[in-house]
This record gives sequence, structure tokens and C-alpha cells, in this order.
Amino acid sequence: MIRQAKEQDTGIVHDIVCKTMERAYSSCYAPEVIDYFRDYHSMDNICNDISNGDTYIIEVDGKCVGTGSHHGNYISRVFIHPDFQGYGYGTEIMEYLEKLILDEHESVFLHSSITGYQFYLDHGYSEKETINAPVADDAVFRYTIMEKNKHDYYKLNFNE
Repeated sequence: MIRQAKEQDTGIVHDIVCKTMERAYSSCYAPEVIDYFRDYHSMDNICNDISNGDTYIIEVDGKCVGTGSHHGNYISRVFIHPDFQGYGYGTEIMEYLEKLILDEHESVFLHSSITGYQFYLDHGYSEKETINAPVADDAVFRYTIMEKNKHDYYKLNFNE
């Protein structure tokens, strides 16, 4: 079940984000980049997104296993707890967020980390631009701006 996150979900969303970053990012990003991610996905930022109604969680048997947010037509902070990856929950929350966005916009944008890049390609996103952003002490945060338009969404999800 996917539902809008509530203020009391802030801690569990933060926990999912941190556990996923620790497991997935340590092998491909410098410690300074991971620190940047931690600051970006701070409790305060998560709480603000929840307060704005921008954050959703996916629950399985009453347990929060993943999260995703959106701002206008931009998807952000999509994380599935490492113990629940590989069961389709990432696809489920992405399709939910895409539908919300594409009901009002012509396309969806997101910034993909190195670890999420193939997932997004497999789900119909195209690469727009790759950015190498310096964050600290010569550490570089590499991410890719990706897009899926409404036509591609319906073609992939409804064979139209």
C-alpha cells in the first residue's frame, strides 16, 4: 500500500534513506559525497517535504519499506530499504509518483545517482545530462538528469 507520509513517519523515512545510502553508495561515492547526501536528506528536509504533502511511503504488512517524494514534475528521494529491494517496490512507488505527476504535467524529471541509473533506464527514462558536481575536498558527486515524457509513460504502462 502506498500512502502519503505523515509527520510521525519522518524518523522511519530518514532511517530508510540512511540505511539505503550506507549500503548502496559506499562502493561508488567518496565519503564527502555521502556526507553531502546525508545533509541533503536531513531530518529537517524530510520533515519539510512531508509537511508540504510531497512525500509518500510504501508499506508491506504494516511496515514502511520505501519512500519517494515529488515537487511539481520532479521526483526525488526514492529509496527502498535494502532488505526489501528486488521485490518490485521501487517500480511500484515510481509508477505511483509518475501517475500523480503526469496527470498534471507533460514529463517527469529526476536526478539519478550512479546506483539508480540502470533502474531508471529500464523504466523508460532517458538521459538528459550528466553532472559532475564538486562537493568538498576534490570529491565529485556524479549524477544524471533523466526524463520520461507522458507518451513514453503510457506506451510502457498501457501498451498504447
